Formats: sequence, structure tokens, C-alpha cells
Amino acid sequence: MSIIGTEMLDKVLGEYVKISDDILGCAIVDSDGLIIASTFSDSLEDFTIGALTALLHSLGEKIHKDFDTGFFKNATLQIKTQILMFTEVEDQKILTTILKQNSSIDSVIPYAEMAVEKVAKVIKGKTDISLEYQKPKKIVETPISKQPKKRYTYKIVVSGDSGVGKTSLLVQFAKKRFIADYKPTLGVDIFKYSYPVEDDTLDLVAWDVSGEGLFQKFRKTYYPGAEAILILYDITNPESFRNVSEWVSEIKRFAKEDVVCVLVSNKIDLENQRRVSNKQGKKLAKELNYLFFETSAKTGQNIDELFLHIGKLIIEKKKRA
Repeated sequence: MSIIGTEMLDKVLGEYVKISDDILGCAIVDSDGLIIASTFSDSLEDFTIGALTALLHSLGEKIHKDFDTGFFKNATLQIKTQILMFTEVEDQKILTTILKQNSSIDSVIPYAEMAVEKVAKVIKGKTDISLEYQKPKKIVETPISKQPKKRYTYKIVVSGDSGVGKTSLLVQFAKKRFIADYKPTLGVDIFKYSYPVEDDTLDLVAWDVSGEGLFQKFRKTYYPGAEAILILYDITNPESFRNVSEWVSEIKRFAKEDVVCVLVSNKIDLENQRRVSNKQGKKLAKELNYLFFETSAKTGQNIDELFLHIGKLIIEKKKRA
């Protein structure tokens, strides 16, 4: 990259960091985990470039594998007193944003997406780039009578123990393929995917939550604003079924009361290894007043039906609002 390009990149990142007090710093990282450019605020005293480089190098394979699926655009990871948010840039590069621990990730994501657009232009050698970050416009929905075909956006949190198939289920829904050796989610992965529901279009923003106990104390920040929540368990793993109660407890504490909740019995392609019966799943869902679906992230069985059903419920709620 030319000297002019490097200077422009520093300016783009410098203005990005100024957007919010929640942003402590940011860096552009290549596929090897090496920092190309970075900007840190004065308040980021206990975080060094060396520490960030070492961490990103260790996470590089996982992060890039997520983005290589083609639809993961953001991922986050909680570390000590900060949140790391990763946003995909073109040409195998990632914008890493360092946030305060209790930051609103939802409010920062639109600005991160603006930043990566500017960074991509700099990398391509363009210099006529605006350094201004405009406040995201709120979507004003036109009344149904005036607009028969509409777009609706909704946030869904996908929860459940580690290894039950949360990420695989989302990849199967969006890409119609199965990743057998997918590594556990670190913190939370966020992706966007659009799909039709009758005459309307739904823009899904899915928060794929880590089931690792290490991240439990951070999960309360993921539920606010969710309009639907899935709790997955693995039919071959009774412990994942028993732990549904812990996820239900989280939802009751941190999600809104009218959220659409679905209990999802996954891995039904392994019927010969089943240790949690269909009857047990249905009984628990009825007790919780949850919807119930059995799915296979490997074969795709019932996954489209699951998201179509949720989509119809979300659209009905939005039309009544």
C-alpha cells in the first residue's frame, strides 16, 4: 500500500474511533493475523498491539473460516474487560473493533460496516473517500395498504450447549450445506440473511451464541432486542437436553416477555443414536409454552420449515403493531 493509502487508512480508522466513547480502538488485520493499521484511544491503557496481534493470530483460522462461509459479517468475543468485534473487509482482511465491556454491539455494527466500506476503497487505491460517518437512518415502514410487498428485519438469538449444531443449522439454512468440522463459536457470531415469506421479505439478523460456560456471564448482552430465540439440544446428548432449563432461565431474565421461543431437537439424522425421545421434547416444549421442531443440520430436514414458521409469526406481530 502506498504512503498516501496508509495515511488515508489511518484517517478512516481515526474518525471511526471518535464515533462513540464505547470504541476503545480498532485495527485492520490480514489473513495471517498481522495488523496492517491500527488506532487506539488514550483510555486503552492495558491493551497493547503485541497482545492484540498474538490473540488475533491464534483466532485467525476460526474467524476467517466463519467469514469464508459467505454470510457471517460480524463476530464478537469477550476478553477480560473488553469486547472484540470482527467485521469482514474485502481481500481477506478484517476490521477488529475493541469495545468497552458493556457496549451496545447493535449500535456500533452500522458504523463498523461504514468503516469497512471505506477501508475497502483505500485498499483498492481510491483516495476520494469521505471521512464522515453519517448516523444510520431508521427504517420507516410504509403501511401495508400502500406497499403490498414489504421487508421486515428481525433479530434472532440461537442458543444451546456447545456442540448441539447451532452454527451448522444456520449455515444449512442460508447456504444449504453442512460443515462437519466446524469449530465452536467464540463469544457470538452475527450474520444477516434475507429470505422470502409469502409476499414479503425477511432480513434475518442471527446471533449465534457460544454455548461454552466461559462466556456465560456475557450472554445477557445478546438477548435485548431479540424477537425470536431458539434453544437447541442434541438428541444424542441427554445433558444438552437437561441444560435447556439453564437457557430458559437466561431468557426469562434478559429477553423481552413477548419473544417467540422455539425448542429445537437437532441431529435427527442420528436416529439410531437417539437418547432423547421426540415425546420428551414435545412434553418440555408444552410445559414451557414454546414451539417445537425436530431438525437435522446435516440433511436440512425441517430447517426451512422452522424459519418459515418463525418468519410468519414475526410478520404477523409486526403488522399488528
